Amino acid sequence: KQKTAYEIPKRDWSSDVCSSDLAVEKAASFKTPAPYAIAAVNDARLRIEEQYRRLGFNDVEVESSAAVSPDHAVVLTFEVREGAQQVLNGVETSGLDVTNGAVLTEALKFEFGKPVDLDEWALARKRLYDTNVFRLVDIQAVPIGDMTSGVQPVKAVVRVEEYPAWSFRYGFQLAGERRTDLAEFTSTRNAGVVSELRTRNLFGRALTAGLFGMYERDRQDGTLLLSTSRLFGWRARSSLYGFFTRDQFRNPDTSEVTFITNRQGISADQRWRSGGFQVVYGYRFERNHTYDPDPGNDPLPFDIVANLAKLSAAVLLDHRDDPINARKGTFSAVSFDQAAPFLGSDVNNRKLLMQQFLFVPLGARVTFASRVQSGFAFGRDNLLLSDRFRAGGATSVRGYSEDSLGQRDVTGVPNGGERLLILNQEARFPIYRWAKGVLFVDAGNIYARHEDWNALKIGYGGGRRFDTPVGLLRVDVGWPKSSVTSSSRAARWYFGFGHIF
Repeated sequence: KQKTAYEIPKRDWSSDVCSSDLAVEKAASFKTPAPYAIAAVNDARLRIEEQYRRLGFNDVEVESSAAVSPDHAVVLTFEVREGAQQVLNGVETSGLDVTNGAVLTEALKFEFGKPVDLDEWALARKRLYDTNVFRLVDIQAVPIGDMTSGVQPVKAVVRVEEYPAWSFRYGFQLAGERRTDLAEFTSTRNAGVVSELRTRNLFGRALTAGLFGMYERDRQDGTLLLSTSRLFGWRARSSLYGFFTRDQFRNPDTSEVTFITNRQGISADQRWRSGGFQVVYGYRFERNHTYDPDPGNDPLPFDIVANLAKLSAAVLLDHRDDPINARKGTFSAVSFDQAAPFLGSDVNNRKLLMQQFLFVPLGARVTFASRVQSGFAFGRDNLLLSDRFRAGGATSVRGYSEDSLGQRDVTGVPNGGERLLILNQEARFPIYRWAKGVLFVDAGNIYARHEDWNALKIGYGGGRRFDTPVGLLRVDVGWPKSSVTSSSRAARWYFGFGHIF
């Protein structure tokens, strides 16, 4: 058996321009004696090239050769042809029509007199895209002047193309569940219109500002938004919202409005993301006014005003192979809300919601998709009506009407609850080309704070998924195993975009 070992000579580098021979030897990462393996030698060669490129030698070439000594030891030699060392001496920009130059400078983080590290330039290009201001970014190193002592001065030519200053979008939406009953199927109670006016570059400072509006028969929303991808140099998306929401709650039997809830307030949050890991935290203040729109001669009409102020935090971990149509992987999320008087709230409570998704492929065609959602409320006070957990309908427990699970008040309107449990299981499979099928079983319910975890409502059924150019269209039909109200156990149809999880 041959004795094999690496021997790295003290002086086999072709130039002394690199920071030090020791730094390059460290990059090679050889420990002798060791078995001679070609793959390890090639990896060492690539590490040496990377070490040189970090120092601005972007045309470097490294070759290795091996010689066997009489005692069967291997002497390994690396020959380095460095080429010119590129050093940044200037920046030239084009395409800035609206954007302030400080936005570009802050994102690039270039330093004159520093070697050109193309990996760092790639990160600078990504930071420019992350501002959400540019739809095209190109950075090239262009030589300027003559090379001196192996050093080539270069300038960074940065070419950008901005998004349009303003955009306006509008559309029509149809949300919620439909039953096979003809009158309900043709109802437009969940039809609505949406619109959005937005700019990505307010005042040329890479600030996103927008106005969003939505109108439905029983719900109207309005939101003002101001956000930025960086705040005081911190690489996190920061957002400030002002909002107003009006909800009308109807008696499911008579369709009369039993009470109205108006919510208005502000919220601020930050989102920090790294790979599949994301952290979100923020503050929200909301003034909630719930009242009976037709109290008649009631001497004590139903009219409640409450302030809800809370700190929120959430942690998300996404290991799905595709966030839109996953075949394998996991998704985990935990969110926590704290409402307290010192934050400006009239109530003192806490709310915890945990979610876990699991996607397991079975062969090349079938995917088993599972979801568990569990929620708890605790603290001195109960959750406000608008802040309670709700379940039932197109995206939770199919076979039941929207938000119908849990206890109801004397008028028959669902109250929501302070504890939540939802279990979803789907089998997804292809049918023909862009058409896919789904079979599902859902279970879940809403509970009072001290109510036992029992009496799960179960729904089952199937559906179709259509992979169209505008997105994944969803059609589901579900049957309830037990009825929630006195209505029949008729099938319900649900329409939407994408999977429910």
